[in-house]
Amino acid sequence: MSNVEPIRVLYIEDDIITATRVQIQLSQHGYVIDLAMDGKEGLAKLKKNTYDIAVIDYNLPSMNGLQVLQHLVEGPYEIPGIMVTGEGNERVAVNAMKIGAGDYLIKDLNNNYFELLPEVIECELEKQRLIKDRLRTKNALHERNRILEAVNFAAEEFLTGTHWTQPIQDVLARLGQAVAVSRVYIFENHSHEKNPLLTSQRYEWVANGITSQIDNPERQNFPYHPHLKRVAEKLAENQPFYGLVKDFPPGETEIFEAQNILSIAIVPVFVGKEWWGFIGYDDCVEEREWPAIVIDAFKTASNILGAAIQHDQMDQALRESEARLAETQRIAHLGHCEWDMTSNTRFLSEETCQILGLSSEQHQVSNEFFINVIHPEDRQIIQKAVEQTIDSNAPYDIEFRIIRPDEKVRYIHALSKLFRDTTGKPKSFLGTIQDITEYKQVEKALRDSTEMLGAILNAATDSIVMTELDTTCVIINPAAAARLGHPVDELVGLRLCELVAPEIATRRKGFVNQVICTKQPTLFEDDESQGIWFEHSVYPMLDEADSVYRIAIVSRNISQRKLAEENLRKERDFIDAIINSAGSLVVVLDRLGHIVRFNKTCEKLTGYTFEEVKNHFVWDFFLIPEELEPVKNYFQNLVLNHPPLRHENYWLTKDKQRRLIDWSNTILLDDNQVIEYVIGTGIDITERKKAEEALARTLVDLKVILDNSPVGIAFLAEGQRLLRFNHKLEEIFGYTEKELQNSTTEMLYFSSEDYEKIGQKLYPLLKQGATYKTEQIMRRKDGSPFWCRLLVKAINPNELSKGFIWNCEDVTEQKRTEENLRLAATVFETITEGIIVTGANYQIIMVNPAFTTITGYHFEEVVGKKPHLLKSENQDAKFYETMWTSLNQIGKWQGELWNQRKNGKIYAESKSIVAIRDSNHQIVQYVTVFSDITQRKQAEKLIWHQANYDSLTELPNRTLFADRLAQAMITVKRQPGQLAVMFIDLDRFKWVNDNLGHKAGDLLLKEVAQRLTVCIRESDTVARFGGDEFTIILSKIEEVLDIKVIAMRILETLSQPFMLEEKQEVSIGGSIGIAVYPEDGQEAETLLRKADIAMYQAKERGRNTFCFFEQFEGT
Repeated sequence: MSNVEPIRVLYIEDDIITATRVQIQLSQHGYVIDLAMDGKEGLAKLKKNTYDIAVIDYNLPSMNGLQVLQHLVEGPYEIPGIMVTGEGNERVAVNAMKIGAGDYLIKDLNNNYFELLPEVIECELEKQRLIKDRLRTKNALHERNRILEAVNFAAEEFLTGTHWTQPIQDVLARLGQAVAVSRVYIFENHSHEKNPLLTSQRYEWVANGITSQIDNPERQNFPYHPHLKRVAEKLAENQPFYGLVKDFPPGETEIFEAQNILSIAIVPVFVGKEWWGFIGYDDCVEEREWPAIVIDAFKTASNILGAAIQHDQMDQALRESEARLAETQRIAHLGHCEWDMTSNTRFLSEETCQILGLSSEQHQVSNEFFINVIHPEDRQIIQKAVEQTIDSNAPYDIEFRIIRPDEKVRYIHALSKLFRDTTGKPKSFLGTIQDITEYKQVEKALRDSTEMLGAILNAATDSIVMTELDTTCVIINPAAAARLGHPVDELVGLRLCELVAPEIATRRKGFVNQVICTKQPTLFEDDESQGIWFEHSVYPMLDEADSVYRIAIVSRNISQRKLAEENLRKERDFIDAIINSAGSLVVVLDRLGHIVRFNKTCEKLTGYTFEEVKNHFVWDFFLIPEELEPVKNYFQNLVLNHPPLRHENYWLTKDKQRRLIDWSNTILLDDNQVIEYVIGTGIDITERKKAEEALARTLVDLKVILDNSPVGIAFLAEGQRLLRFNHKLEEIFGYTEKELQNSTTEMLYFSSEDYEKIGQKLYPLLKQGATYKTEQIMRRKDGSPFWCRLLVKAINPNELSKGFIWNCEDVTEQKRTEENLRLAATVFETITEGIIVTGANYQIIMVNPAFTTITGYHFEEVVGKKPHLLKSENQDAKFYETMWTSLNQIGKWQGELWNQRKNGKIYAESKSIVAIRDSNHQIVQYVTVFSDITQRKQAEKLIWHQANYDSLTELPNRTLFADRLAQAMITVKRQPGQLAVMFIDLDRFKWVNDNLGHKAGDLLLKEVAQRLTVCIRESDTVARFGGDEFTIILSKIEEVLDIKVIAMRILETLSQPFMLEEKQEVSIGGSIGIAVYPEDGQEAETLLRKADIAMYQAKERGRNTFCFFEQFEGT
């Protein structure tokens, strides 16, 4: 089955029969036909659908075929058109060809038209294909030429640039512009341990409007596998990969479409035979085919890039090789030199210039200049070497000296080879020069060292032997040969086992093997025969690889030293026996403080053995931290200046106990009279010191107790003499210690008679072992008397001559306090005010008789209870809260309150409460003093009532009214609202008073007062202002109607008849004037005046009515 798309034909024909026949005919040829019945329908279908060719009939309604063809050619359709005309319309065919028709066809009467139409369509389509191919080839050639121009530019830039990366951006831009793609980029391959083949984008050019991908992380370290495996395989075979993305396999398509790529060409870059990477070309705007000639041009670009990279790599390798060679020569101090014999010029390397002491600018010198640098004594050497080389053609290898410009002489090693021209004539010398001055110096030092070693070996009295590792003798000095009894020549080459007894040789071989293994020297002693001792030092000799290659053995006869050491040991053992048997501590220190002897007593005391402390500093073990520096300073001073040899300090034992040691030090001097050893002999005085310190503390404590005693204490000897006494005794009597010492106590009594009298009472009691006690007037030094409490006791009642103990105390203040207490008790019992004493817990401790008189409660009834049992309900909680706040903050309170007696009656109190505090400012007691002021309060109440109330009607009078009005106005100011003042005058009251008498008038006034009180509210006030005038305060008025209602109620109640005595009935009325606050005035006086004016207006209106000040009208 063919996958070729069928050809789509648009046929525009208004004749349905013709159109149907054409559709059938063309369908048989495999065409897909779309019919349109007029030009407009045909153009609409062109815009909507895609066709390969259009066949247009000329005769069409609305617009003719030529007009439709004109739209087809000028429009964006890019398909050929065939014009169909009837016979005789050849002019139409000509015009159609001019417009741009691909061909034309004439309908004939024989119906050949239907057979010809498929052939004409096929011919036209083939013609169009040929035209497109030619155009495509032309464009491809043009595109290739542009690419080759870019490639030529790249080749030139790569050849002239210092590195291929330098011009790469310009090269990519020219390639991208030449081929008119969206993006050109270079990827470089690399590997990773987890993925052997990765690639990363290195460079990129993008066209305008195309997003750069250079920073896209997905294009870095991108693995070819698995989705681009096919791409990698083609590129690795040096084959390009290109095409339309939509035609790629699914895995590849998704990768490229994600980057908006429609067409892509990827060409590999090879460096030598290695696949280095690739150049990619993306088109993100349109789908394009890649002609073979364009791909070939891309290959050329990739080949040039690969060659440029390879050239740079080779150039870099060459530069690195040259640099390594130069560095090698520099490290080896090896220069090279070329002598051109034709020009007689020498060319010197930089290192050669440094060796010769020349500047780098002198790298080209004449041969004469070079010869003058050579030491005059050695010029013959190089001249002879040159002649021999020319004769034999063999390179020369010589050493000579040079004299540098700085006049320093250096040794040179020169190697050089001769080169000849084609005729065999000497042309040049090429060779190396090396500075071997240091080598020559080492060589000389080694020669001198060898000579010195020979002198040392010959002069040494010790035996010196140098052997191979198997103990074969290589060098042996005369002293060793003499000890062995053979000449030196006979001993060299023999092994140790051939020189000494087998057992001695075996023992020494063991030490030699030890030195070979450890590479460390060793020292050992050997008894070669009875009493003949040798000390052997065995040293390893190491080569440059740090390996032992020979052994040196130095032997010394130490027989005399061994004998001296044995005698010294015996003497030391004898001394040790003496030291260790001593009961004292014995320690011997060298002049630096190291322990060199340490006896058994020291070991027992400290817990350390001699081996543990031997050769250690004494202060490393035994000194306590706080004595470390002082004792070290003492020891250094002892060694340098020989100070006193007695010293005390603490030693610290192994179990951290501190022991106090009393040291007696002896110094031993060397031949130069310098201290060599310090012998310390010590006694542990820890317990004795503790006892002394305890006794001292006891005496100090006793003295502190006596000196700080609140009473005077004295020790009296026979005859009442003062022997010892404390400071308090001096303070009480005012005498100094000197004045009291050995004085008799008579001077302390107020009189001689008192002294005699006390003595008569004192001695009999003391002999009985009793304590004499008295309170007596005594006398101070200034003659002032004071009360003294005196206690006297004998130290031994059976032997009074041993003395007495006096204990005396100044009780003057106590006596005065007792007197004050007696006085206070009297006042407490007799005062008329009540007194209550409570503890800090408010419970009653004490009350006085006046308390019982006022409250009716006895002491037994209230003790342990709280004062609130007297509390009445006349004070609220806030009153008591204020009282306790004052007590807690300032410690007192004073005021008046109402309390309740035992019988239940309420009485008024004037009370004062004081808080009593201790030395820590804590309250411990409360003292309350109060008096009964009930009668005074009643009198005050009566006086106040008489001053503020009318005596006849018991209504508030003018004074109280004014006060209440002022308070009411203040309330309205705080809480915005209104109040009203009524001024009432009784009508016909004068007639009653004049005709019925003043008594009837008084009765009438009382009845009026009662009626008015009933008419007002509880918050209002009615007062008798004077005579038959009354005033009313109406507070909390919300609206004027409230005032009117109360006024009408008053008028009504006053108009009712009044029944007086003897059944006298009278009728009166009232006139009311009203003023409102704050509208009618801000002052009380103003309100009353305006209410009075309004009242007179009411009378003028006929009485028994009311009138507001502002309205002057009544109802």
